[in-house]
Order: sequence, then C-alpha cells, then structure tokens
Amino acid sequence: MKRFAVALLFGALVIAGSWFVVFPRSTLLPLIRNSLSSSGLAVELSGFRKGYFYDFTAEKAAINKSDRTLLTVQDLSCGLDIPSTLILKPALLCRGEIAGGGIRGRVGLIHGMGPLKVNIEEARVEGLPFLSLAGVSGTGKISGRMDIAAGSGDIVFAIRDAHLLPASFGGIRVPLDIFSHGTGALALVGETLRVTSFSLEGSSIYARVKGTIEGNMLNLTMELMPQKSFAEENPVFGLLAAYRDSPGHYSIPIAEAVNF
Repeated sequence: MKRFAVALLFGALVIAGSWFVVFPRSTLLPLIRNSLSSSGLAVELSGFRKGYFYDFTAEKAAINKSDRTLLTVQDLSCGLDIPSTLILKPALLCRGEIAGGGIRGRVGLIHGMGPLKVNIEEARVEGLPFLSLAGVSGTGKISGRMDIAAGSGDIVFAIRDAHLLPASFGGIRVPLDIFSHGTGALALVGETLRVTSFSLEGSSIYARVKGTIEGNMLNLTMELMPQKSFAEENPVFGLLAAYRDSPGHYSIPIAEAVNF
C-alpha cells in the first residue's frame, strides 16, 4: 500500500511537471492561438497565465477573422476536467464574461480542439462585434448554446428586450426595430449554417427567417406578417410594398456578403 501511494504521488508529480516542461508558455500560447485556424479563425490572448495541473487564465481572449474581432471574452479561466480524463476523453472546462453576460464551455482535446460545447447567458447585443459586422446593431440580451463536433452541430439562441436599429441588406432596408424578442435554431454542416427555425415578434407583428449562411454569404428570406392595422399605421410597409406577395404577408430577400 505504501509503495502504491508513493507511485501514485510520483505519477501525479510527473503529470503536473509535464504541464510546465512539455507545455511551457512559449509552446502553449501558439497552440491556443492556432486552435481554430482550420475555421479561418485566430485566438488572441492578453494577460495569459499558466496555473497548476493543466489550468490557465487570461484577462482577455479575442476570436478574430481577417483582422476583425468577432467576439471577446473577459476574465477567461480554463482547467482540466478530471472525470473526462479518467475515461480517456480529456477536455477543458472554461468560463468567463462576455458582453456583460456569462460564458461557459467544454472543449474536447482528443482530436485537436473539439468537440465544443458553449453556453452564453444574458450577453448584450451591443457587446458582440460579429453582430455589428453582419449589419445588426442596437441593444438587447442574447442567451444560447452551441454544440459542435466533427465540423457539424447545432446552435440555439434567444433574444429578449431588443431595441434594434433598422438594417440594410443588399440595398433593402429591413425594419428590425419593430421586433422586441425572438428565438432561433441553426444547424452547422461544414461552413454552411442552415436556419432550422428563426422567429421574431413585436407588437402586432410576427416574422420568420429561413435560408442558409455559407461562409460569409447570407442567403436568407424574411417573411413579415403584420396585423392589418399595424401595417396601415407603420410607414415602413409602404416602402416594402414591392415585397408583399399576399394580403398581410411580405417576403424580403436578404442576400449579401457580410464583413467577416
């Protein structure tokens, strides 16, 4: 028993020591920065610190594409998920702050970086750069989850307390300001995001969005279904008359390359 305890202690010291010897800071930082390179993304860390037994922290982590920041996580901390290691499926558990909300994630380590599970809670719309790059601005709160493995997976999200600004896609002005909340579900296959369901609601109006996002190209259709009195009182529907395909139903194409 004594020999077993000594061997166990020695093994633990070897594993802990390898974190500093096999993965010094100069080796670990490039691994993290290039972990999403297969997706055309780069991770930049500031205030990075290694801890003990496979954990690390960073004051800020930014995910960039083509020198544009898509999102930023503050006060990031990651550590090894011990139970997953015992069943030979090692993973990192991470948490941090994003746009005034919280973010939690689990990153598998068997095949590079993946599978990936992320939960976002109450992030501010105005604090998510990828939305403004896609032409969406204003205020509101977003919560959701992402579950990705082997290049495919699902994304589910909800928007509440929204006060968005009208947006322009392909020269068409879309009245996002008339919606206050919405929910959506997307399916990812390779570089294509398919809209499984996406609905927006406001006072006396309902909308659906369908289509795909491939790379940075939007190929979507927004269906607007306002109540008759709402359409008559809101001048924006006069500008959208060309997209009315039946009474109380408007079909607006959204086809445009976004800047990321």
